[in-house]
Order: sequence, then C-alpha cells, then structure tokens
Amino acid sequence: SHEIAENIPAEEKLILEELWKAMESAGYRQEKLGEKIGLFIGIQTDNRQDANDFVWQETISKDIIQVMGLENKVVQCICGNMSTTRLMQSACDSLNQGKIKLAIVVSVS
Repeated sequence: SHEIAENIPAEEKLILEELWKAMESAGYRQEKLGEKIGLFIGIQTDNRQDANDFVWQETISKDIIQVMGLENKVVQCICGNMSTTRLMQSACDSLNQGKIKLAIVVSVS
C-alpha cells in the first residue's frame, strides 16, 4: 500500500521492487501463491554489523510479507548474513522436506 511504501527506507524499496518484478516475470500472482511459503533473505556486506542487525532483519522480513500480501502464508522465514548458495541450499532443503511448497529467495550484495 502507499502508506506502507512511504515509511520504507530506499534500500528496502529497491529490494521490494526487484522482488515484485521477479515474481511478475515468473508468472506468480499474489492471489495464487497458496500457503506454506518459505522466505529466505540474505544480505552480503563488508559491514557485518549491518548484515547481522536483528532489527533490520525483522523489519525487512515483515515489510516483504506485508507488501507482497503474504500474511498467513509464510511458514518459514530465514534472514541474515548468508551467501546466495547457502540461501538456496536452505530453500531446497525445506522444499525437499515438505516444510514449504514455494521458496522465495532474496539475496542482496
């Protein structure tokens, strides 16, 4: 929503815009995503304090869930200073174990 977007920092807006474009390009529509979604967010930065900032991790996770309309659909959320490879491995493990039906992986460097 417009109100939510006004309060989101510029870096986070960029992440959300790119995620939205990727979902649309892949043919995913919010209303057809279903449930049991895993959200895997990684940030790679030279400043480990920023990457491991729990408040930032919690904020971006909540903002993605809210803006993408995923409330009550995300059953697993992992966010932290992780490589894309590690994020993908976590997502694949969760899919293979049946914990989730769809994985959304966001990696920022």
